[in-house]
Parts: sequence; structure tokens; C-alpha cells
Amino acid sequence: MKVGIFCEPTQRNVAEKMLRALRDMRVRATAYQLGRSWQRLNSEEVRYNFAGLSHMIILLGSETTGSRWLGFVGGYGMGRNCPVYLFSPNGASTPEYLRTFTEIHSFDELKHEMELAREVWRKTELIEKAREELQARGLGIAEEVFAACVTEGDRSACENFLRIGFSPDSRDERGVPILSLAIRGRHRELVNLLLDRGANVNAVSHDRGNSPLMEAAVRGDLETVELLLGAGADLNLQSKNGQTALMLAVGEGFTGVARVLLDKGADTEPVDQLGMTAGKYAQLFKHTEISELIRRRNSEVSV
Repeated sequence: MKVGIFCEPTQRNVAEKMLRALRDMRVRATAYQLGRSWQRLNSEEVRYNFAGLSHMIILLGSETTGSRWLGFVGGYGMGRNCPVYLFSPNGASTPEYLRTFTEIHSFDELKHEMELAREVWRKTELIEKAREELQARGLGIAEEVFAACVTEGDRSACENFLRIGFSPDSRDERGVPILSLAIRGRHRELVNLLLDRGANVNAVSHDRGNSPLMEAAVRGDLETVELLLGAGADLNLQSKNGQTALMLAVGEGFTGVARVLLDKGADTEPVDQLGMTAGKYAQLFKHTEISELIRRRNSEVSV
């Protein structure tokens, strides 16, 4: 962040005070004293002198409001999309054409505005840096590329996509939420990252109709199951085939996952399209330990 301060020769003392105030805030700043000679500057000299300015402050005084350089500086800031502030501690009148700019009337207001501006600038810098890093790697700025990076477990790229504003609820071309893609790829760091950024823990995929919890359960990924449950995952959502996370864990014989789901209150009664319950699957595949867990659970519920 670099601030340019623009003033008349008679306002030099105020400009110097402002420079000290900004430097105390660790904000880079340069003062430009504009007299009559400014009109002799060519475009190259203007670009050289004002290069790198991210914000501009114009000191308003009794002589300033009638100066031709005032409109020039204001127009330059607008043309470069550079925020312009008008500093008038003595209540100098603001020309009508400049009233879209933020007015500041004291050094306390200046400090407040610069703190806000610095925060916005830092966020903008992070976004631009993230975009540049993705482009330097030849990665397109598109949702399907983001999804591909999740599938590959590319944490650095995923962080950059999130920084530039991509949603943690993005999906791939099949309609699979990237949270489910991370779980399918066993990329637990990305699961944590996406949950921290607010991903919908119950988003259902369009291909299988599975929730993230189902994806973790069918893989026997106990740590991710516990992570999702801690984030508020719905235990009893059913897929397109009517299966729950418990049914999927039982079908694969993942006793530890089944135990956790039952302990957290998973319903044993849902029936899938084949007319099967979690208990019936446990019996069919001869998962005796899981069958006993379900039997005990059903006994507790009936009591």
C-alpha cells in the first residue's frame, strides 16, 4: 500500500504532519507539492511520479478548491480506480464534482480510514497473488479446474481458489460437491480446509446421491466420519438407492464406523430400494459383531 498526498505549497506543514502520521502507522506515503509547474508535466513524467500509488489524499484549503490541478488529480485517481480522500480539517468547501470522494476532517478520521483501507488492500493483494500463482501454474480460473485440483489433493491450488472467491460448495461437472471429492480421494487436509471455509456438510452428490458422511462411511474412513459428525452431518440421510451411512458401513464390514454411527444415534430402521435395513445387511454378510451392535441398539430403543 502506498499513499500519495497532494497539496498546495501553503499546506506543506500539514502534509509533513500527515506523512509522519502515516509512517507511524507503517503506511508508505509520499507528498506531492503542486504549484503552477504541474501543467508542464508530460504523461511519462506523471506515470513515473505517481507509479505505485494505491491511495490518494488531497489536502483541501482556501486556495486548493479553485486550483486546476485538483480536478486533474481527482480524475487521475478515478481513472486508475485508486481511492481518493479529501482532507479538510478546517472545513474547506468541497467542489460539487468531487463529492463522490470520502471526506476526512481530522487526523483521527484519517487514521481510521487508512486502517480500513489497509485491510481492504491486504485482502486485495492476497486475491491478486492467488490469481497470479494459479495462472503461473497454467491453471484456468474455473470451477471445473478447482474441482480437478481437489480430486488431485492439490492443497496449495485449492487455497488459492478459495482466496479468489470460489465457493467451498463448488461442484464438478457431474454435480459432485468438492467436499465429497476430497473424501473420495482421502485428502483429509482438504476436508478440514473446506469445512473450515463453511462447506455444506450435508451436500448430496448428483451422481450417487451420497452425502459426505456416506462417502466417508463406505470407505471406512473413521477419522473423517468423526470429523463430519462433529461438523453437524446428518446421520440418516438416504442416497438415491435409499441407503444410509450406516448401511454402507455395514455392507463393507467397517465395524468401527458402524459403532460410532450407532453411538451417535443412527437410525437402524430405514429401508433401501431392495427392502433391506442395516441389520439385514449385517446378517446377510455375516458381520456378527455389527449384528450384535445393532441388536443391542434396537433393544435399548425398544426399552
